[in-house]
Order: sequence, then C-alpha cells, then structure tokens
Amino acid sequence: MLDSVLLAITDLCTSGYRLSVSWDDYSSAIQAVLICTNEDDPNYALGMSARHPRADMCLATLVYKHEVLTEGRWEDHLSGGPTGTWS
Repeated sequence: MLDSVLLAITDLCTSGYRLSVSWDDYSSAIQAVLICTNEDDPNYALGMSARHPRADMCLATLVYKHEVLTEGRWEDHLSGGPTGTWS
C-alpha cells in the first residue's frame, strides 16, 4: 500500500499540488496539507488536510480525500460554504 500512496503523492506534487507535512505536538499526530497551485484548476489556492499518528495513514487519507473530491470544486463538498463542515 505504501508504494501506491507514495506514487500518488509524487504524481500530485508533479501535477500542480504542494504538499506540506508537519508534526503536531498537541494532538501527537502528523498533519499533511495538500494545496492546489495550478492556476487553471478550479481548486487553485484551496487546500485539504489529513492527520494521523502514522505517516503512511496520514498520506493515504490525504490521497483518498483527493480521489473522492476530484470532481468540481472542493468547496462544493462543504455544507454551509467554505467555513462549513464536510458533508
């Protein structure tokens, strides 16, 4: 599984996305953020995140979220607008 997750992350990073990974002491978890940097993409300047104590699960969750939300704008998947919660 890890090989396919790393390949997917590599593909995203070479096709207009920026990945940031950090450790959060408060929650004792790794947080990964994927931000669209492709100006031609409807999700330009938008981001999504995932967190998990294990790096592989954190990245796998992020790849899963990206795959699920590939149609349309990511904001369309929020209820109550950009500051809402995932529906």
